[in-house]
Amino acid sequence: MAADAEGVARVCRLLAGVPLAIELAARTVRSASPAMIADRLAGGLDLLETSSPDVERRHRSLRAVIDWSWQLLTDEERRALGRLSVLRGGFDLEAAGAVAGATLPLAAGLVDQSLVTLGEDGRYDTHELLRQYAAERLAADPADEQATRQRHAQHYAALLPDPAEAPADGEGDLDVEVENLRAATDWLIGQADPVRLDTHLVRLWPWYRRRGLVPRDPGRPDRRPGMRWRPGHRTGPLASPAR
Repeated sequence: MAADAEGVARVCRLLAGVPLAIELAARTVRSASPAMIADRLAGGLDLLETSSPDVERRHRSLRAVIDWSWQLLTDEERRALGRLSVLRGGFDLEAAGAVAGATLPLAAGLVDQSLVTLGEDGRYDTHELLRQYAAERLAADPADEQATRQRHAQHYAALLPDPAEAPADGEGDLDVEVENLRAATDWLIGQADPVRLDTHLVRLWPWYRRRGLVPRDPGRPDRRPGMRWRPGHRTGPLASPAR
């Protein structure tokens, strides 16, 4: 029972309380445990569908619902939403503009359509399953995806403090961008450009160490409050703020 409860909680978190998504997920309970459903959901949208004739056709899968919403967007909104999919762990308006070319009115429009959320801290975010869908759309245009990811890496690299300068009082404000910094690092690794990657890591690594995000001994994770070590990450023992 405890495992089922944990699985149900994971499903609800992944679906962010979206009623239709939860209803579609509930229809699979007879054939899979909540934990299995959560694992499948983490991999994409396609689990959430039904062939039941009592459900309107465009509501028979979450992908169909998002497809329908996507068609209602302007070209500018589609382009921005696709580009926003490279941002991870939330983002501010400055990043939305630098990475996706999203202006305040455009971002506000996406919020009004419930495609992007705006938190009390002023940071925007995208539901994970919607982000996956938008990422698929972006990937359909390899040139745009490459350019977007390059802008993303450049934007977040520019936020890192210069290692040659004394630590600034406000550099902890960058803690909220750990997920974006990790995504930028992953992308740079995949580019097989050692010069650019080295330039990035020269700025990233000292900041990680000062913030206590890199354990001194990989066998003994840093237990600093609010942080957790993430072993097995392909870029090294990087950590992120605990949630």
